[in-house]
Amino acid sequence: MTSTVGARETAAPSSASTVHPAWLVAPVCALPAVLVVLVLALIGVPVVVAALLAVLAAFAFAVWLIRSSEQAVIGALAMRPATETDQPRLFNMVDGLCDSHGFRRPALFVIDDDGRNAVVYGRRGDRASLAVTRGWLDATSRMGLEGLLARELARCNSPALPTATVGASVARVLPGGLRSRLVRRVTGPHRAMLDDFEAIGLTRYPPGLAAALATLNEGTPVVRGAGSFTAHLWVTPPVAGRSNLGEIAPLDLRIDALREL
Repeated sequence: MTSTVGARETAAPSSASTVHPAWLVAPVCALPAVLVVLVLALIGVPVVVAALLAVLAAFAFAVWLIRSSEQAVIGALAMRPATETDQPRLFNMVDGLCDSHGFRRPALFVIDDDGRNAVVYGRRGDRASLAVTRGWLDATSRMGLEGLLARELARCNSPALPTATVGASVARVLPGGLRSRLVRRVTGPHRAMLDDFEAIGLTRYPPGLAAALATLNEGTPVVRGAGSFTAHLWVTPPVAGRSNLGEIAPLDLRIDALREL
């Protein structure tokens, strides 16, 4: 890698999919619709009526997948809205980064868990959310906080976030093999490392993000209530004993790459 900026400019276009979420949902709804038509036709329902019912059912299922996508990410997480009174350091840092780089400020949440991790999600580009675990906030330094928040704010403002969020909703209804292929399709290859490079293209300070990831690596990234199908939305997979659905590189490798810049 010749420079942080060079890596960012080269990698960014392929870092994630910007396909509209509807195109992600459509294939998942199409197969059940065809099965409904066949079943109804076999029991004597006119084909035209069966096709109409199947289309309505597929449309309803698609709407549910899209509208429930944020709730699918939140799931059983012990989340609460962050406040300036409780988290002044978090708000000051987010406000400073948003002002410096023109980011929209996301809704901020704290996850009451000792695990060290963070997740971004949002099915609309103008309504992203960033949730950080209490364990990570308690453990990180100011330098680490700035590094990781820059990374997550860049993801919050990415046009690919709505598709990635809906991708989590779709992935939860798919078997493991299809789920992995879907997430790879949505996020693109080497998603986590490309997001790391995107962040240091903003801060111009690789040691900050390296320190943040090292803090995560010193504890556990596992978060109670997190679903494996949401792994691509977290800094690193929040569940133990699962495959890296989005081809998320190990933290050690990411830290070493940042320290070499």
